[in-house]
Amino acid sequence: MAIYEYCCTRCGVFEVIRAIGSAPTSHTCDECGTNARRFYSTPNFNRGSNPLTRALDRAEKSQDEPEVVTRVPPQRPQQRRFSDPRQARLPAP
Repeated sequence: MAIYEYCCTRCGVFEVIRAIGSAPTSHTCDECGTNARRFYSTPNFNRGSNPLTRALDRAEKSQDEPEVVTRVPPQRPQQRRFSDPRQARLPAP
């Protein structure tokens, strides 16, 4: 089941729960009876992992308040990655 949002010109936004892919483009408003159009909104990511939630929050915030960089970030030492774990034991050049 999915939650679909419709916007009534008189009453505003309301939600309808229907099977995925079965929502019509318009739905009758329960309060005033007029035809409301379906609109697309962002999916609910609140159940995502903490890193995903933090990344989405940071991206959303940067749309309105871009982060200002005052200095160059420090260089991280690069780690050697090997496809074969036996290569990790070889001496570094």
